[in-house]
Amino acid sequence: MRYRLITWTPVITVDGRFHAGDLIEAVESAWVFYHLKKDRSIEKAVRRYLMGGKVDLEHLADEVRQIVKDKYPLDLHVEVLEDDTHTEEVYVEPFVLSHDVDDEGFRAKVFSGSLLLDIRGSVGYPKLRAAGLSYTEGIVKAEMKIFGEESELLRSIYLDLLNGIKNEWDVPLRVGIFNRNRLGGNLLFFWRIKEVRDYLLRKLGFDIRPSEALYIVKYNTVPGFVELRREG
Repeated sequence: MRYRLITWTPVITVDGRFHAGDLIEAVESAWVFYHLKKDRSIEKAVRRYLMGGKVDLEHLADEVRQIVKDKYPLDLHVEVLEDDTHTEEVYVEPFVLSHDVDDEGFRAKVFSGSLLLDIRGSVGYPKLRAAGLSYTEGIVKAEMKIFGEESELLRSIYLDLLNGIKNEWDVPLRVGIFNRNRLGGNLLFFWRIKEVRDYLLRKLGFDIRPSEALYIVKYNTVPGFVELRREG
């Protein structure tokens, strides 16, 4: 099926270019979040895994993804048919909540624009849309709760994004680098499970909550929000 990927905010990647793997990772994160939310047996299986023995933090996201995909297979292939994006270097200003996080601004490579993609695999449009909506709305609400209380600017940005996600976008996703946490955004699907959040913090010393929001000064926004719009 063909989709038009539209960048509503610039996407940070290592080289400022689109990579199919980044999109697939974003879909997988949405897929895991959606099924953890919808299927209590999956949530229980994840809890048993976490509480049942030694957990390797570096491989935790992969293990949880596999638990979900064993029951709800996800196999995607992405082909770029047209690339109408442009790459640039922008200044990024971190908004941090902890003195342990570097609050120095830095330059990053981003891409903006649109791509025509052929996406094939085991998930159809209705499930893809449901997962994308659930996850991306969840991310925006969580970040707005964390950072919006400290910054009216960020609160306004998140409110605008939330309005677009809920009322205008087809399949919303968050792609690329959008924080500098140790594991990036790979465990954000646990935000909604307080017991798991507390366990990871207590036993593994890892706080799922982002300690910073990355603000792209030139575009007055936060990175990584895209829409997949079904074509045909």
